[in-house]
Amino acid sequence: MQRPGDSRRLLLVGARAETAAKARAAGFRVWRLPDSASGHPADPAAEVRSLTHRHRIGRVLHTGDGRARLAALEDADATGLALTSARSVRRLTDPVALRRLLREDGRFAARSRETASADQAAEAVRETGLPAVVRHCGSPDGRTALLTEPGDLTEWRAATRDGDGPFLVEEFVEGPLFVVYALTVDGLHHMLAVTNRRSAGALVTEVCPAPVGNRQVAELRSAAGALLDLADFQCGLAHVTLVLGADGPRIVGSGTGTGRHGGELLRAAAGFDPETWLFRALAGERVTRPEPWRTATIAHRLPPRRSPAAVP
Repeated sequence: MQRPGDSRRLLLVGARAETAAKARAAGFRVWRLPDSASGHPADPAAEVRSLTHRHRIGRVLHTGDGRARLAALEDADATGLALTSARSVRRLTDPVALRRLLREDGRFAARSRETASADQAAEAVRETGLPAVVRHCGSPDGRTALLTEPGDLTEWRAATRDGDGPFLVEEFVEGPLFVVYALTVDGLHHMLAVTNRRSAGALVTEVCPAPVGNRQVAELRSAAGALLDLADFQCGLAHVTLVLGADGPRIVGSGTGTGRHGGELLRAAAGFDPETWLFRALAGERVTRPEPWRTATIAHRLPPRRSPAAVP
């Protein structure tokens, strides 16, 4: 569908003020629908309709974390203005939708099972075997527990009400953890960086670029690109989290944007700002892959949680 309005007029859904400033610097006129609680319109879909009609906006781009603004994106889909569909954002940001997509494809999925209750989740853990990961899909913060011993399962079940579901139970894949950051324009995925994430207790570190060989980097990039294709992700920034196991990469998470630290790492390692380049690419510039000239490391501590251990 041909987009009405002016393609240089851009509505950003879920954008921070500094993100909007980068779009303006690339030559766009920008309107913003923020994700902050104070900035939420009562009806985001109606706000999209109103803004795009009044200001002849030609493009709507999602730049937030994916979950809070799906209503606005769904309305943008209907108008033909969305650069990235609500369906693709849901596939990348909803853990259950992601696992369903991966199971259907079969190449990069860890074994997983959806359950409606804590009792069913406990039974799924027994069938899957330990260690296992249990994700509380009904929790606003999506809290996740790693169960490594029978006592962990007993403790988790005692602390969890049966009506708190749904839950997602997944095998724990052994191996190093990596994150692939990507920039997509018109369905073409540019793999910006591969980082290595490690945890020691509550301390999580991420290193850019990942200290692995070219073959492993190619495998990780290929798996991340395959997921973005499966999700039909057409435009924006995304990140894919993978474990490199004995039989190849397994995808264990994904999201839109660059997560908590991806942009910071790329700026430190290569002087490359992903958001700036997203808007420059939308304005017609050719994206060149950043070449790190130094290794950058960022560290943060997980907030205190009750055991069993949280998965970073």
